Amino acid sequence: VGGLGNVVDSLAAVREVMFECAEARGDQLWEALTADFQGYEALRQRLECCPRYGNDDPRADELAQRVADLVFRELRRYAPWRGGRFLPSCLMFATYAAAGEPVMATPDGRLAGQPIGDSIGAVQGRDRHGPTALIRSVAGIPQTLAPGTLVTNFRFARSMFEGEQRGKIKDLIRTYFALGGLQMQITVVDQDTLRCA
Repeated sequence: VGGLGNVVDSLAAVREVMFECAEARGDQLWEALTADFQGYEALRQRLECCPRYGNDDPRADELAQRVADLVFRELRRYAPWRGGRFLPSCLMFATYAAAGEPVMATPDGRLAGQPIGDSIGAVQGRDRHGPTALIRSVAGIPQTLAPGTLVTNFRFARSMFEGEQRGKIKDLIRTYFALGGLQMQITVVDQDTLRCA
């Protein structure tokens, strides 16, 4: 399963802009999406102001829980032709950028071809209330239904692993697992170091 954050953010945006506030109709949104928001920048910016998954916001998190529950349960109903069973997952360590290339614009304000959401976390850059809010959002997903791996990726500055900051990271990790999280991947390498490597 890829792009969970985009699906959730899109549903939250459609609900707010089309149904709760009646600021756009379905045909207008479809025209904007097929035009990759060319000529619809005001609508795109409005969609970007809607609730976002990953910020401990029940308006988005409740949708994430419902979508994940539906998709994970549906996948588990089927078996591969060789036997066994499908194990739902949200696992896109480096493939989320390429996975977004063939995808048209989406109602969350994402332009055509841009990367989709990375694994089970928020769409890159949309979690704006800190790592504790992010883990509270992600932990609400029914993770036991997706034993194929639900990864939450974090990137922290190296300084967060020094002195008393280290204790805070340790508490964050423990809290995530206590809330029901299954896998956390932490990166402390910055972009410049990765480019040099």
